Amino acid sequence: MDAQADQGSVTAYPAVEARWKVQCAQMPLDVQSFRRPMTRCALEQCKGMCCYDGVYLHDDETTRLQALATQEADFFRTIGLDLPARVVVEAAWRGVIAGPKTAVKPANLSECVPGFPAHFANSACVFHLDDGRCGLQLLSLTHGKHPWFYKPTTCWLRPIMLSHGETPLLTLPDEATDPHHYTDYPGYISVTFCGRTVACGRPAYEVLTEELAFLGTILGRSLAAEILAAIDAADRDTRG
Repeated sequence: MDAQADQGSVTAYPAVEARWKVQCAQMPLDVQSFRRPMTRCALEQCKGMCCYDGVYLHDDETTRLQALATQEADFFRTIGLDLPARVVVEAAWRGVIAGPKTAVKPANLSECVPGFPAHFANSACVFHLDDGRCGLQLLSLTHGKHPWFYKPTTCWLRPIMLSHGETPLLTLPDEATDPHHYTDYPGYISVTFCGRTVACGRPAYEVLTEELAFLGTILGRSLAAEILAAIDAADRDTRG
């Protein structure tokens, strides 16, 4: 698996990378959204709450994750993960998304995370450890690879997302633009600790430097530099 993935790719999912290169090569950045103040994820506080419902998978993530669970079963057991036979299941959410996703298991996040959103279920991705760490990230490190090598794209990219609206954008949803906001479900990205607005925080483009750099490596773009250039141009226009 690794030999194939290493041929020109930076993750274990070359098909996902190829698709992103096509979709996002020239996709504009929602620069203003990356000026929002926020803070860096702290697992000791959130325990990986963003993993509560698992993650929907794309392209080769589905087959590769299932194969990985079998091939690395001994490793996962040594770190405390007794994975089910099927770590990938078919699911659907509110008619918005459907398809393969990582399976989930019972968890007690609401009991150990102060401020855990009441509309989140008490569950977690099957690769989630009790302390919030990701078993796939630990596997990546064990193999001497980038920490996000085996993690699905949506996982390491969060809270950044690709907006498929009228004008596709690489954006950072906030409380007003969170696409998962409903009357009985007040948001996903914008209510997780790593995605919420923090008035005393730093600009998101500074906090999310690693995510922007890793995505930029895949796309062949310097996303942070693009954001800074756009901000500088906007500020010059404001000053007149």
